[in-house]
Amino acid sequence: MREAVLSLAPAPDLVLVDYYRLEGLGIPQWSLVHGDRFSRSVAAASILAKVIRDHLMLTWWVRYPGYGFEQHKGYGTSFHRSAIGLHGPAPCHRGSFRGVQQMRLGLE
Repeated sequence: MREAVLSLAPAPDLVLVDYYRLEGLGIPQWSLVHGDRFSRSVAAASILAKVIRDHLMLTWWVRYPGYGFEQHKGYGTSFHRSAIGLHGPAPCHRGSFRGVQQMRLGLE
């Protein structure tokens, strides 16, 4: 997200972010908890991100068929967690996701 914002020309005067704070941005920002409820631009960005994620999940389903991405779209369903347990995390899984971290540490 930081790279995307820093590549904008002209640079924005203010960045609205849903929940997170972007470190090292150098541009004023508002981190809004439930930002999609309070800002139309944050809500639109959220919808766009979900549509893109759903399309990526279909690509990853073809590449990593054992995870069921075409069904759960990456949400932590019991099938998805079971697939990670069986196959281990795929390269597309976020390492910061708690379930992936726990499986890498052998905690689940």
